[in-house]
Amino acid sequence: MLNPDLSLLRSYMPEDDLEVRPPVITHFARDGKDLVFINAHHVSGTDNPTCVAVRQAVETCDPRFLIVEGFPSAWGVSPERYLALVQTYERNGFAEGGEGAFAVSIAHPRGIQFQGGEPTDTELLAIARTKGFSLLDYVGCLLLL
Repeated sequence: MLNPDLSLLRSYMPEDDLEVRPPVITHFARDGKDLVFINAHHVSGTDNPTCVAVRQAVETCDPRFLIVEGFPSAWGVSPERYLALVQTYERNGFAEGGEGAFAVSIAHPRGIQFQGGEPTDTELLAIARTKGFSLLDYVGCLLLL
């Protein structure tokens, strides 16, 4: 189990958005299972350190499966509708779609399956309701995002 050092946490400051940090590829292993996590800035296009890290991870870590930000896991494994979006993003040089779509574009042709890593609004609302929040509270929260 990882034990985070919470003393390293500090409040967010607007100037934090100006600080550029390089992507980090972290490998976790336990009980014969491996997880490779890419911590990077969200990007558009492919000429950036984030996409370099994504390509490096796909080509050198030999993943068997990808979990991708940006679409719900409820869409299932390697959903055709996301592949159609990836093809559109690819034609436009990934001006949209970000690093997740880019990862799928280089992993899927290698036979690597993928799935979204996001909950659906229905799932999030159900959790919010168990915490005493109403539909109006939830919609208000979405407006703030």
